[in-house]
Amino acid sequence: MVKKKINKNIKVIAFDLDGTLIDSAPDLASTLNEVLTFYKIKTINPNLIRNYVGRGAKNLIELSLKKNNQKTKVSIEEMVNKFLLVYKKNCTKKTKLFPNVVSVLKELKKNFQLVLVSNKPEYFVKKILKYFNIFDLFNAVSGGDTFEFKKPDPKHLLLTLKTTGCNIADCVLVGDSMTDVECAKNAKIPIVLTSFGYNNEGYKNLSIDYLIDNLNEIPIILKYLSK
Repeated sequence: MVKKKINKNIKVIAFDLDGTLIDSAPDLASTLNEVLTFYKIKTINPNLIRNYVGRGAKNLIELSLKKNNQKTKVSIEEMVNKFLLVYKKNCTKKTKLFPNVVSVLKELKKNFQLVLVSNKPEYFVKKILKYFNIFDLFNAVSGGDTFEFKKPDPKHLLLTLKTTGCNIADCVLVGDSMTDVECAKNAKIPIVLTSFGYNNEGYKNLSIDYLIDNLNEIPIILKYLSK
């Protein structure tokens, strides 16, 4: 699904993490339910977690409570802190790279600078990238707490790009959710969306430039669209 050509002068590719490069939903689900159990709150079906990923732990907890019509005597902030503590030991237990991540990143690295822009806290972003031995493939990495801003605010992407020496107009964003679509729209850059990620809004009404079923399509479409 192509709506417009990608800038011929594209120099940098920005990637989201969860739902784009990694399938982290199983670890997020087990962490969330461990926290809910700790506070004696009804747990949530792990399959529903995929619809809640992308806007941070606080949003994940709030949506889970709302889904089960649950209330808690403790603050959301306390639950978030507990979540992050538990996630430290869980974040690489069941999380996996999506197919072709390593080979695609290495191929793209030959011709483009690569950056990673995630709303996940920076500590976890770096820990997961290092666990899968792909941290060094990125020229810059940022998390949801790296700056004052996070996606869909385009400043998150803009500040991450600063270290590369590239302009935001030279960038294309690869993501999986409405958060990424909104970020690209706000930054006025193209968006490549994965069909296998955590987008729970569907794709029909989203303003996207390309929808891919596998990451190995990225080098092909970039070569084609930049002619």
